Amino acid sequence: ETSRPQNDDVEYLNDIWSVELQVEPCCRKNNRGEDCRSSSNPLKLEDIGYCLPRSFDWVENRFHAEWTGRSGHVVIYEPASSNNAFQQQVFIVGGKNGSDVFHDVWSWDLRKGEVWRNDFDSKQWYRSTTDAKFYFGPGQRRAMQDDSVSAEMSMPYEHYLTVDSELGILKRIFLPLPDDDIDGAMNTTFATGKLLISKDDIDKMTALNVRTIRDLANADLYTVLKMRGFDFPWKTKNIVSNICYLRSLSIAFVNKCKLDTSHSFATTTAHSGMHRNNQRFGGSAVKISCGFGEDSEPCGQSDWDGCTPLEGITRVDVHGLGDVTVPSSVPDPLRDLEMMNCRQVPEERYFATGAFLNGNIMILGGKGGEDQTVVYRDVWSRDDSFPHAVIETKPLSRTPESSFLFVSNEASAHLFEYKVVDVTERSDVTPWILTTAERGADVSWLDDKKGGPGRGWYIMYVRAIDPSGNKDFQYSSETNVYLWYYVPPLPWGLITGYISSFVFLSLVLFFEYRRRKRKAALERYAIRRMRRKFKLHAMSEGGKTDWRDYYLKRDYKENDRRKKKIRHIPEGTIKGKKQKGKKNTKKMNGIEKRNEKGNESMKKDHERKIMRRRKRIERMKNHSMLSKQTKQDEHKGKVNHKDKERLRRKRARQRHRKMKKIK
Repeated sequence: ETSRPQNDDVEYLNDIWSVELQVEPCCRKNNRGEDCRSSSNPLKLEDIGYCLPRSFDWVENRFHAEWTGRSGHVVIYEPASSNNAFQQQVFIVGGKNGSDVFHDVWSWDLRKGEVWRNDFDSKQWYRSTTDAKFYFGPGQRRAMQDDSVSAEMSMPYEHYLTVDSELGILKRIFLPLPDDDIDGAMNTTFATGKLLISKDDIDKMTALNVRTIRDLANADLYTVLKMRGFDFPWKTKNIVSNICYLRSLSIAFVNKCKLDTSHSFATTTAHSGMHRNNQRFGGSAVKISCGFGEDSEPCGQSDWDGCTPLEGITRVDVHGLGDVTVPSSVPDPLRDLEMMNCRQVPEERYFATGAFLNGNIMILGGKGGEDQTVVYRDVWSRDDSFPHAVIETKPLSRTPESSFLFVSNEASAHLFEYKVVDVTERSDVTPWILTTAERGADVSWLDDKKGGPGRGWYIMYVRAIDPSGNKDFQYSSETNVYLWYYVPPLPWGLITGYISSFVFLSLVLFFEYRRRKRKAALERYAIRRMRRKFKLHAMSEGGKTDWRDYYLKRDYKENDRRKKKIRHIPEGTIKGKKQKGKKNTKKMNGIEKRNEKGNESMKKDHERKIMRRRKRIERMKNHSMLSKQTKQDEHKGKVNHKDKERLRRKRARQRHRKMKKIK
């Protein structure tokens, strides 16, 4: 600053002067040729022209620099080194003038013709270590900007804003997509950006004194309605496009940049199974008690903000404007909000102390505040190096694998953010989700059985975050972008259940088939026995009646007997039981009487059956006696091989008879 006491004013300058200094220690006049290292030799006025520069040795490099004139600022020099590609720089931090106190940071590379660059400007230098460590300095920046950088490409500092940033710099960021023709390959590139607000809309908002994000977030009802076009009663004009969306985005960004230490890492990470809702923002509509009927009062500034949807209301009567349409919904600003980062800068100050220490620009203390009475005791460091993430572990394409692990080229960058994009739908499956190097990412929720979108082509984007808040801004298919085809895992639980159910049903059907088959065999056997029995009775009556008719006639008699509840005792039985071992004389007499009438053959057949039965009984007795004798002889060791074979066959026949009886 320059003081003019005669004019009673102070002028704050922004000019730049430089002078060449001696490199070697200068002790030419002081010690009269003695060794400079032998004793301390403080510089004196007579050293001017030898060790100290003279007034005409100073050279003016710039009469008006790009920064505002000030005093009390900090000047820090960064020497050339491998960390900055041997590009020296000078930094100016803070300061004040007659009306304002500053917190901006400006840098210059000490070359004539080069301009001063403000921090967070789109043309500011930055360090990057994507492939090999290099410094994105002025010469490299200028050449790249002219040749390979498109005007739509989004530079890293454009993503860092404050609540006092101009609305004209708001952009919608689009991530680059891999090439489908060469297996998802993508060279290192930047995201592209498109302005959210047109120049005409900026002029309309400026006319209403709405210039910054804070101004739009704090706009009152009438200002918002004017930007919606409701300036005069029953008329609309000067409509700003998407003003309600822009206002919701501004409010969300102001809330995002508020310092809140109540949230832990667990509460700030989003659940990976949650999908984006692109329809609404802020939950359900609100209710008001004004402006919707004859009995209600018109709405004022404190009743409604002019953009929030109202439940069940399409028009609202606003005091001084009449009926105003109510938006049915407001789009969710999350997609644009997650690409907007909050700047971390020191407060306005002057008379601070600066130093270059271990490759970092350091600022200590200072004085500032609203009334310039606050004395700071904080320490700030400047970090213009951006980390870069690398996908260390990733699933193979066309497999159900779902685990990702990330690393960074900066040792201090332990936080990462990842996003999954559906290639087919060209839409975000998830927002940017915060994680750590240890946790990585698990995308098993893509399985359609868990509510995910299912199989298909997806892109995984990853960006690293260092302790300074710098985030990765370059994307490459070799490091932090991965294109793969996800295949859901087989539902082994359902498969096991289906197989078990099939085996169980097969066994049930098999045993049911076996039971019915045995039942049918028994029924056929019973039918044959009943057929022989009734045929015998039919033939005993002279052979004139068919056995089927006899069976039906007997069935009718049985039904009549059951109805009358008369107990029938068959002939030839005693108390309902057959006499064992005795001849049924009554039955035989009946047969003989019927045979005398002309059925001698029936009698002969019956006699033959009786004879066969008697012979069978005698044969069984002989066999039983033989088996007893054979067992005795076998016990005594007197049985030959023929007797053994005969005994084996006999026992086999006995087992066969028993099995037939069981069946």
